Amino acid sequence: MRRAWIVPVLAFASAAGCDPGPAGAGAGAPSRPAAPEVAKETRHDFQPELQKLTDAYDEAEDAFWEAFDNAATDAAREKLRHPASEYVPRFRDLAARARGTKTALDSHVWLLGNSGGMGEPDPKLVAETTDTVLADFIASPDLEDFAKRIASYPLPPEKADSAYRLVVDRSPHRKVKAAAMLSRANAILQDASASDDRKSEGASLMASLIKDFSDTPYGAEANGFLFEKERLQLGMEIPDFEATDQDGMKFRLSEYRGKIVVVDFWGFW
Repeated sequence: MRRAWIVPVLAFASAAGCDPGPAGAGAGAPSRPAAPEVAKETRHDFQPELQKLTDAYDEAEDAFWEAFDNAATDAAREKLRHPASEYVPRFRDLAARARGTKTALDSHVWLLGNSGGMGEPDPKLVAETTDTVLADFIASPDLEDFAKRIASYPLPPEKADSAYRLVVDRSPHRKVKAAAMLSRANAILQDASASDDRKSEGASLMASLIKDFSDTPYGAEANGFLFEKERLQLGMEIPDFEATDQDGMKFRLSEYRGKIVVVDFWGFW
């Protein structure tokens, strides 16, 4: 997979319970035959097969991007085929054979996140995969990984809304609910075109996460997100902090007030 170096630079500057809507919103899980007991590899251990398939895809994608970066012309790049189209049928087959197990859920989540390759994913595949996940795994604690990305999946707005409300209404697990709430709140508050009502919903979800889900990691994330929105925007005074320089001497950022200061946060990913 591609690697990215992220070096944010910060200049000195003057620095939701949630109401998920009416009960039953989203009309319940799609009608399907009853699934096996969730997330237990009872019939066969499919996890090694999933790991092998995932590793093979990662290697194929790395090779694709290497060839893409080294291609001499745009015409040569256009001839390259992203491996997603080859691996989608293989992940779908594994999900079908492992139905009701965590392997199936992980395979579905892979399909939702990777099936498009460099282009747009098949809307029908995304919709069918979402329906299967909600029908077979709504009571599973393993739904958390799906829930935390629910707002990023390429679903029509009404289907994304239905999926979100179904998770919040029917999942018995607090971390799953909180993951879905944070995903939705982030999507709303980062949408510059969101209406005032939508922005109010996003802020309400964040407040609910901080107040009612502080025992989950998503409560802390919500707290951090609101801190950034309220204290770290352009034109605001940066919060003061203490650090240690290369000689072991402690200093405070406020000691440099009046001077031009660049704070460079860096690391390895």
